[in-house]
Amino acid sequence: RSLYYDVLLGSLNEATRRALELEMETRKYDYQSEFARTYFAKGEAKGKAEGKAEGKAEGKAEGKAEGKAEGKAEGKAEGKAEGEIEALLVVLGARGLTVDAETHARILSCTDLGQLKQWIAHAVTASSIEEVFEPNL
Repeated sequence: RSLYYDVLLGSLNEATRRALELEMETRKYDYQSEFARTYFAKGEAKGKAEGKAEGKAEGKAEGKAEGKAEGKAEGKAEGKAEGEIEALLVVLGARGLTVDAETHARILSCTDLGQLKQWIAHAVTASSIEEVFEPNL
C-alpha cells in the first residue's frame, strides 16, 4: 500500500505534488517504502550540509564586516589622540614650558581625548608644566 503512495507522488504535476508534500509535512508523514525513506534522508542530509555551509559563510562575512568597522573606529580614535598629543606638545613648546622625559612619556601614553583636551586648555595659560596637569584649574 505505501509503495502506491510513492508511485502516485512521483506521477503528479509539480503544483499538486507540492501541495501534497506540504500536507504530508504538516502531518509528519512517515514514508513507508525503503526507497522513499532513503532519498528523503539523503535530501535532508544535503539540505543540512548546504545550510551549515551557507550559515558559516554568512557568519564569516558578518564577522569580517564587524571587525573592519571596529578597526576603522579604533584607528580613527588613535589618530585623534595623536593629533591632540601633537597639539599639546606644540602649545607647551610655544609657551616655553620644558617637558622632561617622564612627562613626555605620560603625554605620549595618554589615549583619553577628554584628558588631552583638558591638558591643552591648561597649557594655554599655565605658568609651569606642573599647572598643566593639575586637575582643578
